[in-house]
Amino acid sequence: MIKSHLLCQLSYAPRLGWLPLGHIEKSARASTFTSTFNKCSTSFGSESTRECAIMWIMPLEWDALYRRAYDGVNYRLRGFAGGRLAGLCRPTSVVFLLTELCNAKCVHCDIWRNKGKEDSPTLDQWKTVVRDLRSWLGPIHVAFSGGEALLRPFTTDLAAYASELGLFLEVLTHGYWDDQSRIEKLALARPGRITMSIDGIGDTHSLVRGREKFWEKSFTSLQTLKRVREEKNLGYVIRLKTVVMSHNLHDVANVAKFAAENGMEVFY
Repeated sequence: MIKSHLLCQLSYAPRLGWLPLGHIEKSARASTFTSTFNKCSTSFGSESTRECAIMWIMPLEWDALYRRAYDGVNYRLRGFAGGRLAGLCRPTSVVFLLTELCNAKCVHCDIWRNKGKEDSPTLDQWKTVVRDLRSWLGPIHVAFSGGEALLRPFTTDLAAYASELGLFLEVLTHGYWDDQSRIEKLALARPGRITMSIDGIGDTHSLVRGREKFWEKSFTSLQTLKRVREEKNLGYVIRLKTVVMSHNLHDVANVAKFAAENGMEVFY
């Protein structure tokens, strides 16, 4: 179904003066869509037809279409023909552990006990890995995690590079930073999603994370992400990730309420 619609779009796009879907930039904004809509108005008679046509241009960029088709095909292959074609499946999501160090002391995780120097790839080596991955699998979902990913000084530069390649990038952080320039640089790297660990509201979060004023610092980071997204008209999603446990069971619903009130997603 997607293939037939895509071919149809490409065939009549030149007649309308539209750009082919594959050439629409990720940074295209409302002005481009408004201009395209005006061109549609001179070519179609009914309002409903024009709305239908413009919807193909607006949200369904080439990379998003590719990911949906790619994920769907690989999902179907796993069970097709009794699973005999499962060996043809390729990864649909890749998570990179940039570091095994962390400056939190979470009650449900002990990765923070890792100390000392890490033998980690350089920025250029990471860029090579990301570039090769993009060439192999296309614009799939890629996540940078840890430990605390932002402990690596090059994380925001690597994030910007991955975004420029067209990958749907997600960066996970706990947001426990006095220096908000890290958070601002992360936002300006234009990832598709920034996920912050939030295990409760207020003191509950600080208790679970094992450091004083953890909630206050994470909250400040969330406000920074919201501010930069609005000021720069960026499209990244802010997601709150919550680990449900006995320490925060009473506060889980409050996380969802906070997310809804602040235009964020929540993931348990």
